[in-house]
Amino acid sequence: MKIEGHKILFKAIVGSQSYGTNIEGSDIDYKGVFLQDPQDLYLNGYKDELRLNKDEVYVELDKFLSLCSTGNPTYLELLYSPENCIVHNTEDFKKISKIRHLFLTKNLRHSFGNYAAEQIRKAGGLKKKMNWEKEKTVRKTVEDMCSVYSFDMKVEQPKINRRDFIKEFLGIYPYASSAIKLNKWLEINGFRNQDCGLVKIEHFRDCYILFHSKDNKYKGISSGEYANEVSLSEIPKYEKPLAILFFHRDAYSTHCKEYREYEKWLEDRNTLRYVDVEGHGQKIDGKNILHCTRILETALEIPTQKTINVYRENREFLIGIRRGQFDLQTLISKAESNLATLNELFLSSDLPEKFEHHDLINSISKEIKMNYYMLQK
Repeated sequence: MKIEGHKILFKAIVGSQSYGTNIEGSDIDYKGVFLQDPQDLYLNGYKDELRLNKDEVYVELDKFLSLCSTGNPTYLELLYSPENCIVHNTEDFKKISKIRHLFLTKNLRHSFGNYAAEQIRKAGGLKKKMNWEKEKTVRKTVEDMCSVYSFDMKVEQPKINRRDFIKEFLGIYPYASSAIKLNKWLEINGFRNQDCGLVKIEHFRDCYILFHSKDNKYKGISSGEYANEVSLSEIPKYEKPLAILFFHRDAYSTHCKEYREYEKWLEDRNTLRYVDVEGHGQKIDGKNILHCTRILETALEIPTQKTINVYRENREFLIGIRRGQFDLQTLISKAESNLATLNELFLSSDLPEKFEHHDLINSISKEIKMNYYMLQK
């Protein structure tokens, strides 16, 4: 089997289909291992990954072996793929499968444990993009990110207490003593955005003097809805400045970057996964906490059973987690307890401390490649 001239050593269905946690509408994802075409290697250099699309990815043999030797959970699971998920296998790859037990070491308590902890962090993140949509996030404009310090325009009448009598007598309070949002300032004073003009204040970053005129002679605060910068106007010397405007440029840049990421997520997201999460109201990505529970269960079996059981027998329970049928804090507390147990089980096991068979896998890789390259002559 070849793809784009590269030899495919192994291909399997991965993800929820292999775990047994797939539901109607779940994607079918593929991962595999390939040998780079000799001509492509000579012309374009080493290629460690072959990505056909987001659902089908292959890694080069040496990279695969390296990832397995460092305990990467994703590729160790690939090495232990259930038989019914293997799409394509070769005699060459079977040589690696025969020694897969050598990759099981005490170091896996770190790689599997860290992976599970990362899923907890992702699951509980309040800034997940799914919650952006619940909060009806909209694209902000330059005007939304501007604040105004007014010189002498009345903006609002604060409540005056007895201690502030002197300030009231001196006429301090009727005027702005702190910045307010530009749009609020415009509304209070009955001004239109397009009737305002700005002049940059030299040596003061993102600060501008604000003027107003009803004669349509200014350019306004910005050039429109999709502007990324404020507009500057030519101001006659006799015009009276009304305020200082500050443009929160860094905050606006961050907002634009996050909004682009949000729109990309909307485009690429798995809608069914999102609907599942939306229904349980716990503000988590149900798939993350499912992965956390699953990976911990899998890891807890390694030191005692000396294998990696990719397919999970408690399918209904795991799917229930994804659908938000269990209390989030209870699941997180259980996961934290399992993390502690995981550490104890690995430390007391008779597994080797770390992978020490680099010469063996290098020899197998060399043999597989030599046989392949000789056939290409």
